[in-house]
Amino acid sequence: MRQIRSGLVTSATFGPERVGCTWLSSSTCILQELAIMSPEEINLEEIAFCHGAKVKYRELDGCEAYLLADTGLGRAIISIDDRAHTRRRRFSLAHEIGHWERHRGQLLMCSKEDIGGSGGRARKGLSREKSANQFAAELLMPEFILKPILRDFRKFNMRAVCEIAKTFTVSKTAMAYRLVELDHEPFILAAYSKSGYHWHIASKSIDRKW
Repeated sequence: MRQIRSGLVTSATFGPERVGCTWLSSSTCILQELAIMSPEEINLEEIAFCHGAKVKYRELDGCEAYLLADTGLGRAIISIDDRAHTRRRRFSLAHEIGHWERHRGQLLMCSKEDIGGSGGRARKGLSREKSANQFAAELLMPEFILKPILRDFRKFNMRAVCEIAKTFTVSKTAMAYRLVELDHEPFILAAYSKSGYHWHIASKSIDRKW
């Protein structure tokens, strides 16, 4: 494990209450406090460790990930289904770190439908799962790292989205969703399957009539 910064790092150093960080910007604060400035430096296992959580990859039944925590000791075990795709496991881990940061003291087992960079975040209402998904997106694809990289692309299409997604080790759908959220350009992202329409999201700059 690389040395993140000099001095002693403990779980008590971090959390939503830390000075200068608001509740909703906690993912950005985590990255900046650890001096993370590029996609390849976003090591989720190290981030979890610094926050008092140990990560285990193993076969799970009935869920894709879950968090077992002792809030009194400030320690947790995050279990991730090792049968999932690498990028899926990565988003699941970021999702569970989000729960550890925002929902301590609550028993949480997350299904495939709960965790996602697309449809899971498109659900209406402010829920624990939606909050954890948003946290995961901001941790894996932070605006302050993503925006400078976007300047290298003159044209945005799915080929560009796939290339950027590969750089951040996330799915192309998660990256496309994040770009729409950031309103980098006027985008509409829609999901369809053989059964028909599922969901869509539009950039804020696009007229509401769409």
